[in-house]
Amino acid sequence: MINKKENQTRNTVVLLLTVVLLTGILASCGKAKPSTEAESTAEATATVDPVLTAQAILADQINDAIPTPAVTEVPASATNTTKTTTKATTKAPTKAPTKAPEKATPAPTQIPDMLGNEQYNLAVGCGMVETKDWVYYSMNGSIYRMRQDQTEKSKIVGYMADNLQIAGDWLYYVERDGHVKDGAGYPSIHRCRLDGTDEQDLALIVGHPVYCIYGQWIYYTPLDYPNCSFRKARLDGSQDQLLYQFPSDSDHMEIDYQYVVDDGYIYLGTWNYTDKTSQLCRISITNGTCAILNSTSNCSIACIDGDWLYYTQYIDRTKSYLSRMKKDGSSNELIKEFSEANIIFSVKNGTVYYALQEYDEQGRSLGNFIYTFQPDKEGTEKKLLVPYVSGLYLNGFSDNWIYYACYYYDYKTNIGSYRICQVQYDGSQNEIIGEYRTI
Repeated sequence: MINKKENQTRNTVVLLLTVVLLTGILASCGKAKPSTEAESTAEATATVDPVLTAQAILADQINDAIPTPAVTEVPASATNTTKTTTKATTKAPTKAPTKAPEKATPAPTQIPDMLGNEQYNLAVGCGMVETKDWVYYSMNGSIYRMRQDQTEKSKIVGYMADNLQIAGDWLYYVERDGHVKDGAGYPSIHRCRLDGTDEQDLALIVGHPVYCIYGQWIYYTPLDYPNCSFRKARLDGSQDQLLYQFPSDSDHMEIDYQYVVDDGYIYLGTWNYTDKTSQLCRISITNGTCAILNSTSNCSIACIDGDWLYYTQYIDRTKSYLSRMKKDGSSNELIKEFSEANIIFSVKNGTVYYALQEYDEQGRSLGNFIYTFQPDKEGTEKKLLVPYVSGLYLNGFSDNWIYYACYYYDYKTNIGSYRICQVQYDGSQNEIIGEYRTI
């Protein structure tokens, strides 16, 4: 039997147990007697520590009363879930599962630092411009477009517009009476989508129907006589601001109708009505400073080709020069002298293209012709591309074609027409692509 001291030791240990188990354990201890006489004799004669004995008995009874958790039977996934949940409540959430990629939203069209038309087209007034799929051209003031194979021809702008340039998804042009101010119409820069929709007046009134797009900006000369200045605005017409103001003593100065933008500079010619002099200048589009490249009489910018800046010089009604210099004003040289004043020039890949009117010995007009020559390869020996055409002027150039406009009069029917034509660079396949008839 268990004596009083053993009972106290047991009770001290049992108090450490939960209330729920205490009743069952005490009941079992009360019935714990030796089952046989041999056991009773052994218990009486054995030398044991009563406290250790009581602890051992209690341990056995506790193990019998409290089932051991079946840890080995818990699925591994359940164990992992419990651990994950604990971490989620004490630490940063675990990485979310990878989702299926959503359809990307197209980024806005970025306009690179490039021109709205090619240099050689800027030289002849941008009568045409092209994209990979379409050719846009002006005819009798309206704007048309057609596929590169001359199919799907249609008019997309139906009023007096010219000087075509493209930036991103927009076609830019000058409408001759496009902006009404104080009851009068003024030439202004407009734009529309490439299919002719969403026409917009940018309210940029120009002094000449000339402007240049370069990157994210439009550069133009405003109609602000007697002032002489250069301005720039964003492609949507916003942020219109002064780029350069010529000195106040240049009230009788005018910027030439032809200018070009290249490699961070605007190249232009100026004319002073007071002293009858002109200058070739360049204005930095970064800081708005102006530098004089050359001072000569009656000169006008033609175009830029490679490292060369080409310009013309009017001498008199029977003489004019085509010259060139480096873009920094160095290496100035005369290329060719012409016996005609009004000549339309352009230069592409080292080849000079020009249109002029020729006369016979009696001074009678022989018509207009298109010639070409290569000053660095063949000298100034000219090659005829297009023979006699009335009222001819160059419209523009593409990869495979030269575009020009002319006037044709049929004496048999007494009907005249304006025509837009194209011809290969070797003079072949001279053909009409558009015609506007007049009476």
